[in-house]
Amino acid sequence: MDELEVMGRYWMSVWISKAQGNFNVSIVDAVLEVDGELMVTEEGFLQVRQMKMDLNFGDLKMNFEKLGFLMKVFQVSVYKAV
Repeated sequence: MDELEVMGRYWMSVWISKAQGNFNVSIVDAVLEVDGELMVTEEGFLQVRQMKMDLNFGDLKMNFEKLGFLMKVFQVSVYKAV
């Protein structure tokens, strides 16, 4: 995918500070690899078992409204996890 955009609302409580508001996260040059087993249940439904997903991307852009100083802390923790 050239760009995957996720939008929603967040609520965060860290130490003595709290924040909430809208957010959007854009994942640029996303490649999603999925591996799993397909089977048909007794009821005739298609079911996925033992699914594994791997998401790679070129860039990650985040915007969390009303986060202020906590945004810098949040960005550092996200980038270290990636």
